[in-house]
Amino acid sequence: MANIIIVSILLIGYTLFTVTYGQLDLYRRVCYFPSWKHARLGPTQFSPDNITDPTLCTHIVIAFAGVDPQSFNIKPLQYDEDGPTGLWRNMTNIKLRSPFTKILLAVGGWDFGVLPFSKLVETDTGIDSFAINAANFLRERNFDGLDIDWEYPGQFGSPAGDKYRFTLLLKVISQRFKQESVDRGLPRLLLSVAVPVEKEFVDQGFEIPKISRHVDFINLMSYDMYGPWGEVIGHHSALYGKPGDTPYMAPRNVNWVVNYWIDKGMPYDKIVVGVPFYGRTFATINQTTHEPGVSFKSGGIGGPYTQSNGLIGAFELCQVLNDPRYRIEWDYQSQVPFAYSDTDWIGYDDKQSIRTKTNYVVSRKLGGVMIWDISLDDFSGQFCNQGKYPLLTEIKKLLTLNSIARPSRPRRPVYNINPVLTYRDYYRLWLNKFIG
Repeated sequence: MANIIIVSILLIGYTLFTVTYGQLDLYRRVCYFPSWKHARLGPTQFSPDNITDPTLCTHIVIAFAGVDPQSFNIKPLQYDEDGPTGLWRNMTNIKLRSPFTKILLAVGGWDFGVLPFSKLVETDTGIDSFAINAANFLRERNFDGLDIDWEYPGQFGSPAGDKYRFTLLLKVISQRFKQESVDRGLPRLLLSVAVPVEKEFVDQGFEIPKISRHVDFINLMSYDMYGPWGEVIGHHSALYGKPGDTPYMAPRNVNWVVNYWIDKGMPYDKIVVGVPFYGRTFATINQTTHEPGVSFKSGGIGGPYTQSNGLIGAFELCQVLNDPRYRIEWDYQSQVPFAYSDTDWIGYDDKQSIRTKTNYVVSRKLGGVMIWDISLDDFSGQFCNQGKYPLLTEIKKLLTLNSIARPSRPRRPVYNINPVLTYRDYYRLWLNKFIG
């Protein structure tokens, strides 16, 4: 009997340790870190040192690296990224404090364009070379995986055939990562893909059922569905659409996009839903109506630190929305907030909408939440007076509690986010970890 008690105590202690350090996370919390944000000036300059609690994220993705068109090797795009004292090494050193946090390197991005990727996939030799080089490059720098951000196959000068070459690229990389893991006796490198929300881009660039077999997960860029480039004002990351939406507006919401990817063949638990830590702003024309769907002049105000017309960071919004000229409203149909003044309209996410989206991920049994980007939260706690990382902390709280509450087998939605665990619960968690 005494031996049983001792073993039970050890099992409980082990389970508590793994829960604390993220090994039992059933939902991914993927945090993108754009490397250029460390060059921002003043109190919003962001570096790996500002990630004071690495367990906020299960995966941190450094964006972006490029591809050398001659050697088909990964290359840094900033002068201070690579090397023993570079940004990449500082980020991977986070694992000394949080060993279960995975650090991935993203290749591509919007500014990188499509042509380097098209050149890469033009020949089988190029694809094979990149896969081998990528595995070696990532291992040498202590990364845990690769995120491919090709925006987008079959678009903007990328040939239609790139849709199929992209699938081959992912297949070869996946196979190489598996073989490299066996050869070196190390955990397999992860492979993820950042994917679009526009139906046209999805249909013309992605063989979804085939892709799903080669990637660990996809990062759904479920934001920027409206902006200064669009036709009308709208919330760029609304959770749901509305009954009266026009054909232009109807597919521009998270729920529609998630359903489309699922209908096309992507498994639920590989879909990581993107949540923006910024708002999109519009300079308005009509002061008599403030509902989405109306025309606008141009992009609206930019943040004083982010300094981008039509965009404002979450930490900046805390202060901007204290201005009495702004009125804040909650869109009950779309489940997101928006604010407006006589001159500007802002669609953004707050704690309430992030809770709603996170619970949506849980109820749909999806793969987790992705954040673009971690530097736009109030990481210092100086702007919003809600502590450090108020938005990311909210996501972690909900997903971690649901990870504990939901057994690994069978997979099913969990709605209780405030579980009370007994010793039997901890024992069952430990068993599920090793048998399911």
